[in-house]
Amino acid sequence: MRFGLRTTDRSSWLCAILAVTLVVHLRAQNAPAQNPSADVKDRDLAIHKLAPAKNVANSVPRGYALLIGISKYKNLDPAENLRFPESDAQGIYQVLISKEAGALPPENVHVLTGPQATRENIRHELEDWLPSVAHEDDTVIVFFAGHGFSAAGRGYFAAWDVDPDHLTETGYSMADFGRTLQTKVKARNKVLLVDACRSAKVTRGQSDAADPQEAVNAEIGKMPPSFLTFVAAREQDRSYEDPALGSGAGLFSYFVIQGLKGEADQNPCDGVVTADELIEYVRTQVRQYARERGRSQTPTDYGDFDPNIVLALSHKCGGTVAHEDVQSGNLVIEANMDDVEVFLDNQRVGSASKSTPLRLPGIAAGIHTITGAHKGYETDTKEVPVVPGQEKTVTIRIQYPREYKKQSRTYMEEGEKLLFSQRSSFNPLSVYAPRSQTQKSFEEAQSLFRKAVVDDPKDARAFYDLGLTLLYLNRWPESVAALRGATEMDPTYVEAKMQYAGELIESGDPDEAIRQLTDIIALEPKNNDAFAYLSRAYYDKFVYDNSVAAADQALALNSKSDQAYLWKGAALREMAAHDRDPTRKLALYKQSTDCFLSFLALTNFSSPIYQQLPFYLVGFGLGQRTHADRADSYKLQRSIAFEGLCDAENKLGQSQRAEKYCQEAIRLDDKDPVAFYLLGHVYRDRFAADKQKDELQLARQSYQQVVILNPDLDISKNARNYLDQIQALLEIMNAPKQPH
Repeated sequence: MRFGLRTTDRSSWLCAILAVTLVVHLRAQNAPAQNPSADVKDRDLAIHKLAPAKNVANSVPRGYALLIGISKYKNLDPAENLRFPESDAQGIYQVLISKEAGALPPENVHVLTGPQATRENIRHELEDWLPSVAHEDDTVIVFFAGHGFSAAGRGYFAAWDVDPDHLTETGYSMADFGRTLQTKVKARNKVLLVDACRSAKVTRGQSDAADPQEAVNAEIGKMPPSFLTFVAAREQDRSYEDPALGSGAGLFSYFVIQGLKGEADQNPCDGVVTADELIEYVRTQVRQYARERGRSQTPTDYGDFDPNIVLALSHKCGGTVAHEDVQSGNLVIEANMDDVEVFLDNQRVGSASKSTPLRLPGIAAGIHTITGAHKGYETDTKEVPVVPGQEKTVTIRIQYPREYKKQSRTYMEEGEKLLFSQRSSFNPLSVYAPRSQTQKSFEEAQSLFRKAVVDDPKDARAFYDLGLTLLYLNRWPESVAALRGATEMDPTYVEAKMQYAGELIESGDPDEAIRQLTDIIALEPKNNDAFAYLSRAYYDKFVYDNSVAAADQALALNSKSDQAYLWKGAALREMAAHDRDPTRKLALYKQSTDCFLSFLALTNFSSPIYQQLPFYLVGFGLGQRTHADRADSYKLQRSIAFEGLCDAENKLGQSQRAEKYCQEAIRLDDKDPVAFYLLGHVYRDRFAADKQKDELQLARQSYQQVVILNPDLDISKNARNYLDQIQALLEIMNAPKQPH
């Protein structure tokens, strides 16, 4: 069945790396210690007119993380808004789902940023989601970036819709937050990371004692085993954010990210980042960075936790060599042009411009690879030694337009004539091959691209075109390898990364596809196609709420994103099928029909006109490894939409419409058992309502066709059961009536 194409293993040995990180930020400008910058802004808003708040319950997950980032608030003065909490949350997300660091399945990490981070949404994630997924042997991480409030001896986290005049109703009590983690979340290892002024109030079971710090210390002894609370600052300190740190970040958040990437793997350097290593690294780096700018900030940890909790993988020492005295140094990346993307050891760390260098403090000592990339130019890569306790400036020079060897270009031009009948300069993803393209043409094209690759092994575009051609030839492993090569040669090659992500989904690896799409969004935040394909990736992982959220982001950027409508409709349909509330179920089915109809309206090209138009990503959305030409993709996706409409309309009681939509799906593909199966349901349900024998016979014909087309499917087993029941009913209906 194409709704739920593939199943992948959602588990990870690092599923135990979840922590609760609440980050309330302040700005810190890079300035001499004797003249602190006016740009440095703390994230605490002190209010002293409220009575103590009522308790509010909170909670958390198992091998999961909840990340919250709020920069601009609904009810605060614009001058009190922050700059980097949302990007901090995204940074934590990227490191947690990275295979090289957190290695968490993407669906195990929930992110609430900006207007999504309402008090009710935070409450749902903490009190409903986290307790429902956290198991005894798991580890939990929650991250919050935003404002913290202090009022009448109590601390509050500020949700996006907080009202400073009504904190007890709109703020999130820090004491209750911690208490929920203690009592409702059953994970053995819980890590609460908090970047907020007066963040020491975020501890389990805080009372209303006159001395908040005394109350904190008293409650620390009551914490459950393996419960780490790591806060951004001591009671007397504030936490800060700095536009000159990386591409702009909260101090605590930045060094947590760097630490989880492996920089904290220092003593010993053994391939993993433990809780103790992260604490030591972040505390040292934050305190030093703040002190150099005339500020005071010392991260502090509480709790009787296991110091050897593994929080991330590390490749700094290859996972084998132990170095007892590894220390950190700082890097400053200068660039000779604007918008240069910077990669540290193949991981994007930000961008540098002529007037704004990229600061990377807290980098582990040793040799690191720095790569600068700018679209249309050759990359600049340097091997840089980082010396403990020293700052090193690295100058990236992007100066040579990407040039291609003449013979390689000749091969490329000849190959592209064979491969592409049209290429859109607006969207390179909209290349397609018509039905008239022959197998021989594809073979000739791939031969030419291979020659181009041999002639110029650094030509990312040659690898990209080779990957597309191999896809047409149904040589999936080779195609994926070629596209991966294109992305590694040019990490800013968005078109190659997008196609690579599409093939990863089709080959059954949506996790890596999500990582690639997340990278694309970091490079191009307004790339609606990336969000649409992200919706498809989450759909394939059966994470339907994430699929809908990604589709909504795509539609916010482009209201005519047909792919977003298709996968949102499919996800809503699945959500409806699993919802036990009758009213909500019907509403979800109605929403799904609206999405499917929008998709069909946007893709209503009549043959042969649609063959003249750029259409979907080659192979994307096929869900099967057959010949990947655009006509097949067009028919298949419209068939999926018609099937979805058939099912949804039938659930809504509109059997005539449902029958029409199933017939449309069959017209597009009369070898599809799913369409016949759903049509059988339409006739079956209609018979249940009117008891007409003809409807029962039509249902039997549809179910029989399912078994004929593919007897091995699960739906075929169901169809056989329906056929047995129908046969029994028909025998009863056909039996002669007995005289009274």
